[in-house]
Amino acid sequence: MVEYSSRTGDMRASLMNDNAPPLRPPRAEPTFADVHPSRLMGDFPGEPAVAIATWFFAWWALWRLIWDRQLGPYVLALIIASNVRILPPMGQVPPLPDPILLFVWPLSLPISFLTAAACLLSLCFGGSGDWRWWLGSSICAALGSYRRTDTRQQILSEFGAQIELVMSFAPTPPERPWPSKLHGYLFCLYSKVEGRSSQEHIHIKRIKPVTCMSTVDIWMQEGVKPANLPVFFFCHGGGWKGGGAKMNPQTALMQILASRGWFVVSAEYRKKQWPQQYEDTMDAFRWIFSGEARQMGADPTRIVVSGASAGGHIASLVIKQALSEDIFIAGCLLFYPALDPGDITGVTATSPCTVQALRIRAGQSLLHWFFETVILGRDPSLWSSATVLADLHSKSPIARDWPTTMVLHGGRDSVVPLEHSLNFLSLLAAAESDGTTTASIGKRPCDSLVIIPGSRHTFDLLACEEVQTVYEGAAAWLQDLLTKLPQPDLPQEPRNPSRSCDNQPRRDKPRQGRSLGGEPERDRPADSKSGQTSCFGSDC
Repeated sequence: MVEYSSRTGDMRASLMNDNAPPLRPPRAEPTFADVHPSRLMGDFPGEPAVAIATWFFAWWALWRLIWDRQLGPYVLALIIASNVRILPPMGQVPPLPDPILLFVWPLSLPISFLTAAACLLSLCFGGSGDWRWWLGSSICAALGSYRRTDTRQQILSEFGAQIELVMSFAPTPPERPWPSKLHGYLFCLYSKVEGRSSQEHIHIKRIKPVTCMSTVDIWMQEGVKPANLPVFFFCHGGGWKGGGAKMNPQTALMQILASRGWFVVSAEYRKKQWPQQYEDTMDAFRWIFSGEARQMGADPTRIVVSGASAGGHIASLVIKQALSEDIFIAGCLLFYPALDPGDITGVTATSPCTVQALRIRAGQSLLHWFFETVILGRDPSLWSSATVLADLHSKSPIARDWPTTMVLHGGRDSVVPLEHSLNFLSLLAAAESDGTTTASIGKRPCDSLVIIPGSRHTFDLLACEEVQTVYEGAAAWLQDLLTKLPQPDLPQEPRNPSRSCDNQPRRDKPRQGRSLGGEPERDRPADSKSGQTSCFGSDC
């Protein structure tokens, strides 16, 4: 006898079924906090209802486009949808996929002019009613453009005054290659990009360490002494099946960091079957502690781990494993991370009916179904290697030791729910206070959540003002984080990797840190520059 949960399709076996394993990860404790409810209800009253109506209208408009070749209705549907959030993960599929909508919002002003011109042409040449669709599209796009007017200031306020101050002292970011401004994946065409000046370049070197099954890309600035450089370790996204070490939007951030003296490592991984993605990324992380990486300039005592979307999920698993081995992680930077592929949070769309051909059950979370079927290959034993949130309960030492974290998430992400990031940070906050907090807690004082107004999943694929502000703010946050860390060129006493939220060792948990090789880590100095906010990269 088998029993199914109504929410995520959790299959629980009765005592008569030989303890069959569940098809989803166990639920975490305590119950997830419900924080920032006003941010989740939308930008205006009734937005969820408008989103549902727009979704059905878009199907009709798509049918008109395919069968009648009438473009106007579908353009109007896309423009309206760019102003609302579709219930995740429905933004991954037609008729309103986020990979299309993410271009509409930042281009709303030129779209307004183009659709106005189409309206005039339709009137002049006797378009049978098409002008009405184009007129509506032009008006909606103009309203969207008006709503974008103060986006940069909103993002700066999300980062906070301290990071805005660091940004004001930061060097001018290097110019990214112009094709990559149209689509971030086009960085894959380059092995050399502009660095801290037009005469000094950043070289992107691809190597295959002997201990790794996949390659890693190393970003290094010309003229920087290859010694004791802070490490930015990045794991790309792509739905666990796509993307690449240079085929991701965050390459522009890697360019900024490399120009400021960081040792940037972007890990590639195999994508055929889980857990290859995690294993290859973990191998690349362990390589940072090798003699080869040290000779190239990496300082394994100052590592920031980062990831985007599916890569944010993999990066979090890397941090979880590193902390379980007492490895010091200086910080964590996540872009719209898919931290809850099993949707134990319970906030994604569910299947309204059972479809035997797709092996999906009524009431099952679509995100849970996708990850279980496509990524895990319906092998329930693999869930234990893919869970993050379920292990961050209040009594977990992993949650208490989690490094200072910044999460950047689009306010209208229709693929990975914003609620997953909110609940992740609230779990860390509950663990920081030993589980004594209530559901009203949002995050630890050291953590940051930057919600990008109007932005969708992979909002940074297209270069625009919002993206530039986000990357400059993230780089400033990383530089500010470095100033709070002990410096590598001074003597110090042995370091304890279990830290409180201020990046200082916990005195109530005397535990000797060790490197991934099993040997004691080299001493870390006392922080003599914690008050500085203007040092960058290798100067820190």
